Amino acid sequence: MAYSHPRRTTDAKDWDGAVIVSKKTEIVKLINENRAALCRMLSIVQEECPNLVVPDQTNPLWAEFDGVRLVGWTADNIKKGVKILSLEYFLKDARSLNILSFKDKRVFSSHSLGCPTAYTIIQQATRVTKNLVILHEQTVYTGKPRKRDENQLTCAVFGVTANLLITSKCVYGNKLTLAFIKRLLLKQFVDASGTTPSVASLPQSSRFDPVYARELREEFSSLCPKSDRNRALPLDAYFYGPPSLEKSKLVVQTRAVPLVSSDITSYKKSLFRSVFSSNSMHGMLTTLECPNLFWKESSHQDDEIHGARLASTYFPRVQHPQIARSGELIYDWFEGSIQAELRLSYLRSKMDESQRDVILFAELRKAEDTLRAWTMSMTRRSQTPISRIHRFFYERLRERRFKTFYKAGVEISDQRLPFHLFYNSALVINDCNYPSLSVLFTEAESLLFPNQDWGTEVFGLGDGHGGNVMIGSSTLTNSAREILYIDYEVAGFHSAILDIAKPLYNDVFFNIFYNDVLGPPRDVFVSFEPYQLTIDVDVHLDSLSRAIMEIKQRYLLEPFWRRIQQNATNLFGVKDMRRLGFALLVCALLSRDFSGHWDSLFANIAVGVTLSQFTAWKQLECYVLDGK
Repeated sequence: MAYSHPRRTTDAKDWDGAVIVSKKTEIVKLINENRAALCRMLSIVQEECPNLVVPDQTNPLWAEFDGVRLVGWTADNIKKGVKILSLEYFLKDARSLNILSFKDKRVFSSHSLGCPTAYTIIQQATRVTKNLVILHEQTVYTGKPRKRDENQLTCAVFGVTANLLITSKCVYGNKLTLAFIKRLLLKQFVDASGTTPSVASLPQSSRFDPVYARELREEFSSLCPKSDRNRALPLDAYFYGPPSLEKSKLVVQTRAVPLVSSDITSYKKSLFRSVFSSNSMHGMLTTLECPNLFWKESSHQDDEIHGARLASTYFPRVQHPQIARSGELIYDWFEGSIQAELRLSYLRSKMDESQRDVILFAELRKAEDTLRAWTMSMTRRSQTPISRIHRFFYERLRERRFKTFYKAGVEISDQRLPFHLFYNSALVINDCNYPSLSVLFTEAESLLFPNQDWGTEVFGLGDGHGGNVMIGSSTLTNSAREILYIDYEVAGFHSAILDIAKPLYNDVFFNIFYNDVLGPPRDVFVSFEPYQLTIDVDVHLDSLSRAIMEIKQRYLLEPFWRRIQQNATNLFGVKDMRRLGFALLVCALLSRDFSGHWDSLFANIAVGVTLSQFTAWKQLECYVLDGK
């Protein structure tokens, strides 16, 4: 049990502990058969999840979890929680730790424990039933390797459960068992980082009673293997755990169909305006007699309805629209915020950590849900009808959308440059030479031509960036938020390369893509001489953008790579990477009209053109994470 002083166990309002049994099968017996006795022992009168049933050895989930979290409240409203683990698990000396839990918390900030050094642990989860998730923890999280004194070292922090165990006191049972577990976890820290952990490095150490802190230091000294490198490394901003289960069933939350008459004349109609949905008119319908509704005008109504029907097979929360007599698409009202709007608010304000955590939670859920949809639907077809997703790429190229946006020319240093000069000039971006936009768009047409072999196909939303994901306004009892996917116009079977393109550009390069909205303008230096356009721009991304890139890579793309490699398929070979690069160029330049916001246009030209020339995923990774 963890607490701040060994002699004041009843003072705390919240109480966290661990129960260690011999074998994993005993966890099942303890929860499923002897739960009442366990609750009496803990003085729990109200359980967090009264219908908790732990899967046994006959259940496919048996191999997927290592321990169980049980939480409840006493008659005095003291919250008590225990992690129930087996000695069998620790004898394997594993660093991954999968906890079956009602609580779905995926983002942990050190600040919440009183730590003056800011870092965040990102742990993915897999929803396995309507009420339960498997939290994918690590005992020790490691950061990026660093060199010190010719040695390769790594900063490290203990995971949530490991932290609980190493700061615990044995209150019942064999103390040698806890000593063995602590010794193992401390050794894992040394092996992973090359440095010796200290009590002072624990995020909650400032809250320890001095007597308790001294006892812990003495215990660490006796149990921890010695390292000749005791000075802790500076910590990374984020630490990442393992991915979600590659094979998990779809847990459906709601498939809502608005219960309305086709006649909405009695409703008051209001119009919303948002930079994240500039391609369609939309808003709210209100009346005193009925719940609020959401309306949307669309030139692709049939595609939207068909896409919603398909999406409900693969994604947990979608809505089925109806068509009003006056022509609008009608949806049930969802009380929440667009993820991109929340991010805009976060960046414009004081960067509230709680807002950031909600954004990251949504990003983790997107990765989990998209990975499940891709792996459930993965197929390879030799003759596939042309997917609607090409509407965002090839068709925008063929429509000469870029010329439509900028046919009046662009402004450089208050001078108007005619479109044909701008479009046909060679580019120099951050001292690297590139072809003109006219040459690049011609090459993009060839690479993104729909009628060719696109390899492995998956079901995807196609437009699943943060502008089309809604986050519930209130925190649920399991600490999660409701997530609703909207806009199903291009949802269907298509290449994973195209499915990830818009979420990758819009979400990862958010600060550049919406630079005109965020302000102040990014420093962009542009000059023109005959048939050469020079752009210099700082493309370093903020820590949130880099974290979102890590989430997409670690929890969606890498697990999917491993899955398709079993079929001898390479998702990001040179040809596919070139397709992705040019799809990202299209996202950068053919989605939004930057007329009048010329610095934003040139910043997106710089990023989009650079991305279009990458032939390996590692180049994109370094560009985002290291700014190189």
